[in-house]
Amino acid sequence: MTAPAADVAGTPRRGPTPLAGRRVTVLGLGTFGGGEAVARFLVAEGARVTVSDAKSPEQLAGPVAALAGLPIAWSLGGHREADVLEADLVVKNPAIPPDAPWVVRAREAGVPLTSELVLALERLERPFAVVTGSKGKTTTATLLGAMAGAVVAGNNERPLLAALPALPPGAPVVLEVSSFMAEDVARARREGATLPRPRAVVLTHLEPEHLNWHGTLEAYYEAKLSLLDLGPEQVLVPAGHAELVALAGARRGGARLLRAALDAALDAAPAGPPPDVRVEGGVAVLDLGAGGPPEALFPLAALRLLGRHNRVNALLAA
Repeated sequence: MTAPAADVAGTPRRGPTPLAGRRVTVLGLGTFGGGEAVARFLVAEGARVTVSDAKSPEQLAGPVAALAGLPIAWSLGGHREADVLEADLVVKNPAIPPDAPWVVRAREAGVPLTSELVLALERLERPFAVVTGSKGKTTTATLLGAMAGAVVAGNNERPLLAALPALPPGAPVVLEVSSFMAEDVARARREGATLPRPRAVVLTHLEPEHLNWHGTLEAYYEAKLSLLDLGPEQVLVPAGHAELVALAGARRGGARLLRAALDAALDAAPAGPPPDVRVEGGVAVLDLGAGGPPEALFPLAALRLLGRHNRVNALLAA
């Protein structure tokens, strides 16, 4: 018998959120595919599904047409109190901030909230890596997927819930995660969800973004860094980003911290060790400090993306 997957503490994961027969409201259908994937998944799981969105049917014509024929109750052009406060579960669009009025009201009424990514992670039984950052996450996730033969999902407009049924046998998963999605994952864990451990979390870059949504720079950084609380085996950061190296180092727990750089002389701290992933003689190498020679990863000339930032993205992925 296969042992159950473990959460970050090593204890068996609880089962996924039960859905069959429950009244579930999708709060925010959106136009990027996540809400559509959630609605389709919930119907397949036997939930009684309502889709609620402030946008009009005309604004949501594409996803509404894609879901035509499914047993879904529609509430478009505004949210109705009963759809939110009388639901057994609300699946919130990640673009809706946690202080949005209907989210606050649902929490005050004791209505459980979750997200597409949390529902998917509860059901993910494959090795996976997480890629996040203010810049470079899509490129890095795409490169990592190509290098590892992995399915890339998440913030790249391919929801993980939609990808799960069609995962090739044995294929790992790369998740591109936005700060909005990371916030939902962190809240779910605080409220008792047990989620699988990633093999790695890659933090490509941090700079002020989405402050109108998160409220403060500290809250935005916290959303990104909270992904390290999933207990990854490795954390990868660019060596040239001193603040990110320090923040990740303080938050990594028992994970191995690996620093990637284009050139050790440029990116390493003067008194510190050279980056673990660097370029020597035109070849990207990995040096785990085990005493032997660095492991060759790929010749830099093989990378056809332009720009120093893309070379760093490739080193993080490799």
